[in-house]
Amino acid sequence: MNALAFISLTSPIMLLGAALVALPIAAHLLNRKARQRVVFPSVALLSSVSASQSSFFKLRRWLLLLLRCAAVVLVVLAFVRPVWLNPASSTAATGTTSGDTAAVVVVLDVSASTRQILGDGQTAADRLRAQAVRELGQLRPGTDYANVVFADANPAAVFDVLTRNVAALRLAVEAATPSDHRADLAGAMSLASQLLADHDQPDAARHLLVLTDGQRTNWDELGDAQLPRDVQLIVQTVGNDNTAAANTALGSPESRPGRPGVGVPTELSVEVAHFSDTPTRVRIDLLIDDQEVDSQWVRLTANQRKRVSFTRRFESAGQHRIKYRIESDDALALDNTAAQVVDCVRRRPVIVVGDANPDQPGTAGYYVTRALAPHNGDRDRFLVTHLASTSVRGDALAGTSLVIVGDVDRLDRVAEATLTRYVEDGGACLLLAGNRPARSDALLPWQLIAQGSGGKAVDGEWEAAELTGFSVEAQDTLARTALGRVWRVSNLLPEARVLLRNDRGEPVLAGRPVGDGRVVAAAFSPSGDTGDLGKYGVFVVLMQSLAERLTTRADTRRPDFPGRPIQIAAADAVDPRGPAHRIETPDGQTAAGVVFGLDSGTASAVATVPVSDRAGFYTWRQGPATLGQAAVNIDPRESDLRELPSEALASTLEQKGVATASVNGIGDGGEALRFGGAGLWGWMLMGALGLLCVEMGLLGGWRR
Repeated sequence: MNALAFISLTSPIMLLGAALVALPIAAHLLNRKARQRVVFPSVALLSSVSASQSSFFKLRRWLLLLLRCAAVVLVVLAFVRPVWLNPASSTAATGTTSGDTAAVVVVLDVSASTRQILGDGQTAADRLRAQAVRELGQLRPGTDYANVVFADANPAAVFDVLTRNVAALRLAVEAATPSDHRADLAGAMSLASQLLADHDQPDAARHLLVLTDGQRTNWDELGDAQLPRDVQLIVQTVGNDNTAAANTALGSPESRPGRPGVGVPTELSVEVAHFSDTPTRVRIDLLIDDQEVDSQWVRLTANQRKRVSFTRRFESAGQHRIKYRIESDDALALDNTAAQVVDCVRRRPVIVVGDANPDQPGTAGYYVTRALAPHNGDRDRFLVTHLASTSVRGDALAGTSLVIVGDVDRLDRVAEATLTRYVEDGGACLLLAGNRPARSDALLPWQLIAQGSGGKAVDGEWEAAELTGFSVEAQDTLARTALGRVWRVSNLLPEARVLLRNDRGEPVLAGRPVGDGRVVAAAFSPSGDTGDLGKYGVFVVLMQSLAERLTTRADTRRPDFPGRPIQIAAADAVDPRGPAHRIETPDGQTAAGVVFGLDSGTASAVATVPVSDRAGFYTWRQGPATLGQAAVNIDPRESDLRELPSEALASTLEQKGVATASVNGIGDGGEALRFGGAGLWGWMLMGALGLLCVEMGLLGGWRR
């Protein structure tokens, strides 16, 4: 069989470069000497003239022309990228003979962890991208079909179907840049499987090549990646030279309280994680509104996590940009910063839920308002608003620091579910049991039996956080104050902590965690129809102490990661006749596809960004004015760069029901997309270089 039948040209369009052979031919023709009469003063020079006009001299010129033309042809053929096809090796490698059609989808990992610096100084993304280009170069033009799926938080393919336009796929791969996302490998593999299943040539051999950094945390959470049985899977990782890469990361920033008041001490904290077998020491800088305000050094042992805290006071209300930063020469620079937005308020918002008139003296709402906001102005630490139990719906409790439930006619199922969801999401709730108490098994730390004389609160867990506002004098005053009518309780939950007991040893105040939030329940009420407790100053101390601690919970909102949609609430008023609105991304660009509207629960303006591609601050602007901000941080799991060994990865895929062909590192000599092909362009370039060297050697020797 003719050997040419086994050569495939990857880029046949480059054959047009063969026209460059005309250049050395033109130079040869232009250098031909025209006949002319030469007068020699001496016959001694006739021998040299005769030699230059000899047949050997003419043959030498034709030989140099041949070498130059051959070198040009080899260079042009190298750019055509010919592949030598060997049917025997093709079948052994992929089960595909040279005459079969192959359908190939390459899944390319472009997650945040691929920005890591490898042992040779290049990034994992560079190595994966180069490998993808090499593997696409193994495909046979006019025979094989292919596509590329980029694996980030929202996997997407270059084309909707498989294509023979491999050159366009290579260009897309070469232009790809790593994202700030966490890769959804299961979604990417499922998309690739669907592309292979939808391919309209049922006899084509189907192959799925996954190129990834092999991050352990990503493969451990692979989920259910279903592949058709006729698909051969090959997984290639960046290799094992980076298993000991050290990385120190910042993440999970918090503020306590979540919405601090002006001048109130606020704890700002960030988690620092050290992924290395050797200890380290790093400096963490705190920046507020782009100004460095504090720093501290932290020692970290091998593979240690530690939360580092700063205490600051905000002197102005509004949203503040908080940024944590470390200077570390580690493998991944993207996670050396963490950002958050803290909304500082002049008064912390508190909602009092009750069905009695809060303006009428003697009601529970009346006494609670007097205790928390005695000045009814900016001098108060709390902003108290009232809400009827029938209005506890949807997002009515969103944004508040504390919900206090007083006398209610009836807490219906919708209101109870709304309140429970608010607490489970990190909210705080204080339940006061008057003549009409809220009976919620999901929130109460006990069951209410019957009302009776409560006596006095003589025994307290004064070291508990909720009672830190009580001095010794206040404790004595409370022990001498009658609680009025108090509910007897039973079935105290195991996780509940009793804070106060009466002189009969019965619990009258207890707290318990509910989800991410906390509930404190009182078996008494300040309402005038149960006693005179609300009239005493010690009740003010009790309410201030409970409210201060319950509203200093951490900001437990769901963190925003790149690749997800985010919502930005307007902190300032929106001018309906003002300039156009836009969302500025961390890299200074304008976000696309933003939807501006109103929050159905709070009636406040919100902007929804469909996808937050980069980590950092997103700013809502209307002209020069800033209406709101949001912070996006990379997923903390991306900071753990440890690679899952090939054997463990193969076992993981096998346990999930995926029939794998091979799992290996790039450059390990493992299996890849070899359809019996071997690239010849390297040899052709070497041949062209050799011919030019021979040409130069002959030319120099003959001149001497």
